[in-house]
Amino acid sequence: MVWIGQTISNLGDGIFTIALAWQVLLMTHSGTAMGIVLIASMVPRLVFVLIGGVAADRLPRRLIILWSDGGRGVVVLLISILGFAGLLQFWQLVLESLLFGVVDGFFNPAIMAITPDLVEKEDLASANALVSFSGNIAQLIGPLVGAGLIALINPMGAFLVNAVSFFVSVAFILSVRLPERHMKK
Repeated sequence: MVWIGQTISNLGDGIFTIALAWQVLLMTHSGTAMGIVLIASMVPRLVFVLIGGVAADRLPRRLIILWSDGGRGVVVLLISILGFAGLLQFWQLVLESLLFGVVDGFFNPAIMAITPDLVEKEDLASANALVSFSGNIAQLIGPLVGAGLIALINPMGAFLVNAVSFFVSVAFILSVRLPERHMKK
């Protein structure tokens, strides 16, 4: 279930990247504006991955994953709602990118660290390979899905599907219980 949730979440990341870039270009017609938004997402992601790693070592990983996916879902849903209402502005996309980067910085270390909690030691190499494989496939397919959604609907529709992907991931993660052998005493 974690693997399915992680794969769906990673697909959402790919949808997000394409929808964000397309929306910035539609709003501003500026490569500089797109650079600003992408940097606004990447800098907090790089900074908070360090903090997220410490958090994943000290806090319940499942909870971090739930909050991260839920937080990204809420942020993207809000952008979608603002866009459909015709109220979306460039600064909101920059703020969304900042928030998305912060939350994403916590998700990645937690999802990588939870795998040993869920599988036996002898299955860890296979589980890690599956997580890596699904992440790579999602990086390939996510932007394709995002581009298809933009072509069929619009960027706001892609953001909406992206938000739903994070909420579906949350539902899968909620169904996972860590085995007792890995619970902290």
